[in-house]
Amino acid sequence: MEVEVWWFEQDLIECQFRCSNGRFSGHAEIYLDRDDLAKMAEDLRGFPLLADDSREFELGTFDPKHADGGIRMHFYCTDSMGHAAVDVKLRGDGCKALGEMGSRG
Repeated sequence: MEVEVWWFEQDLIECQFRCSNGRFSGHAEIYLDRDDLAKMAEDLRGFPLLADDSREFELGTFDPKHADGGIRMHFYCTDSMGHAAVDVKLRGDGCKALGEMGSRG
């Protein structure tokens, strides 16, 4: 997962989240409050504390009536040793609903 800040002002930033697992990839441009990324980083600090630790985050929007996209992240452990993984759902600006397939022609 990569995050790139494209634009910012006093209270708002626009960034792009790019995610890939080597087989599938996608990106979403998202407007955030200026401190949203810092809050997420603070909430992830020390992850995982225990093997059953999990954390959920949603940034941006999944409402198709609003401009721009969103990202949902579910951080969790894959085993009792605390190996971590994250499930990611992205919504690009052009998507009408979660699960709608996107393509580029």
